Amino acid sequence: MPEWSWERETPVLTDPLIERTFSPSGAEVASGRVEQACWLSTEIAVVSGWRRADNLAGPPPSTCRSARATAVLHRLERDAEESAALRFLAVVDAAVVFEGGVLDVGGVGVEFDLELELLDPETLARAALSGADSSTRDRAVVLVATAASNATGAPSSHLAHQLRLFRDGARIPLAHCEIARDLPQGLYVDSLYRVDERSFYIRGWQRDTSATLESLVVVAPEGARAELAGNLVRYSRADVEDFYGAGPDTPGAERTGFVAYFELASASCLVDGWVLEMRNDAGEAVEYPVPPVIEDRTTLRVMVLNDLAHETPNHEALYQDHAFPCLAALQDRAARQGAIEAVTQFGSPPLQPEVSIIVPLYGRIDFVEHQLAQFVDDPDFKDVELIYVLDSPELADSLGAAAPALFELYGVAFRTVTLRHNLGFAGANAQGVSCARGRLLLLLNSDVIPDRPGWLTTMTEFHDRTPRLGAVGPKLIYEDESIQHAGMFFSRVPGTERWENIHYFKGLHRSFAPANATRIVPAITGACLLISRHLWDLVGGFKGVYVQGDFEDSDLCLRIKERGFDSWYLAEVELYHLEGQSYPSPLRQLTTRFNSWLHTYLWGEQITVVMGEFEAERPRRATRRAK
Repeated sequence: MPEWSWERETPVLTDPLIERTFSPSGAEVASGRVEQACWLSTEIAVVSGWRRADNLAGPPPSTCRSARATAVLHRLERDAEESAALRFLAVVDAAVVFEGGVLDVGGVGVEFDLELELLDPETLARAALSGADSSTRDRAVVLVATAASNATGAPSSHLAHQLRLFRDGARIPLAHCEIARDLPQGLYVDSLYRVDERSFYIRGWQRDTSATLESLVVVAPEGARAELAGNLVRYSRADVEDFYGAGPDTPGAERTGFVAYFELASASCLVDGWVLEMRNDAGEAVEYPVPPVIEDRTTLRVMVLNDLAHETPNHEALYQDHAFPCLAALQDRAARQGAIEAVTQFGSPPLQPEVSIIVPLYGRIDFVEHQLAQFVDDPDFKDVELIYVLDSPELADSLGAAAPALFELYGVAFRTVTLRHNLGFAGANAQGVSCARGRLLLLLNSDVIPDRPGWLTTMTEFHDRTPRLGAVGPKLIYEDESIQHAGMFFSRVPGTERWENIHYFKGLHRSFAPANATRIVPAITGACLLISRHLWDLVGGFKGVYVQGDFEDSDLCLRIKERGFDSWYLAEVELYHLEGQSYPSPLRQLTTRFNSWLHTYLWGEQITVVMGEFEAERPRRATRRAK
């Protein structure tokens, strides 16, 4: 009987074709042969064959072209005479198969058979892995997928389909998990979302009333595997409990629902062919087909936020291991996909603007006219670079139709920057800044309207004459003359360890005396914030890890403070703020819940120190930030 002893070498294809001299073996016997091969792509091939196990170097001395097989599985076999040989499966540079020569397998020169069989990936996998157990087959699939990914990055569509063929030929399917009321096991996947080429978010349910869950593995079509057991967020599913007629206290039936963010060791681009495998400690194993991958990032973001409702008293894993990396990866993917679709200038911008005003537009574009109607009578705007960043690509045609007429009517020069994807508050501001030329940056919400002309000059002059000023923000007021913003501080959410942002004097009249004192504050709102371009670049601008538009401003102010600069509230400048009108309240509640956790996770210790410094000056009248 064969003695199975599979070994895996480093699955990295880095060595080019090299010149190699093999020393004499003292015996005229071949050191091995490559007998079968398949091309996965023009760069990658999989080969199988045999080599001597005693490292005798084979042919007489010769110098020949050779390539190293850097991803190898060996199988030790012994024949009737107990001569040792190693069967191998290897991933190689496709060029060596085309050009022939010698393959270096573990330091032994292996020749290509003159009658080399060229097979499709599925047939080669079946032949090369004949007799191997499931574990070995899984390792072979992972080896091939990882080596291909390391060599080529994200697989092309052709390579991905070739890898799937290899996976299907190598893998032994488990029994299909039947879902029935009288069966102890149940497994189902509601949805699988792609975050990027290596990370995904899965939702479903699992139960087993006969044994304890030991393994829950998701298998990608190309062969990569990720273990989910131990990394799931579990919660009760009333629909599952109703179907089985079992209460949540039934052993193995409690908290059947699960969500999980997971990452693969190699990239996957295929939509179909995913499988979820379940094993218990009684040795039973079943699998269930995963529905096609969903690519909708907007829907995924809302779903992840909704899943925060499943938090438990020990909820750090839900936020830290699932929601945070998933949402951060979504932001990163959007930023990497080429953000700007079009830039259009209306009118002639100043040659050397002192101030660049960045105004993100999300959900609504009618605020542009409200602002231009105020800017037209303000002499400060003759030398200002005004940039509107459209973060709602679906409104591109509407803005494109309205913008020329608005310039013709008001005569205020402005530029529109249309984004290819929705990037959120931080991303939209970052893209606007990338197009800006001013020494100073004014970050302005589209629903902020000036109270009177001259406010911008007041802010810039205060900025330039105040030592160690990092950022400065004005008083913001509602239409009823009550205060929306007079600086911000941090306060604990009752009954939790989380910090939230609180606006000083919110809801009081704009004439309230304590609100009319210009002063240093822990933070200011990003709805209207002036900062130098140099400092913005130094601290890295708004961080894209927050969702939609919440806490980016206080995060920025805390980084400014780390650099030794102050955030100032400038009471003599007043603007109206129609807060959150482009940002519906239900969604804002979801994002605030996540952002509050993330802000505390990143800054909790520093906020404690900051508030210790400001506690003595904390006004008695302050209200919580509106949700």
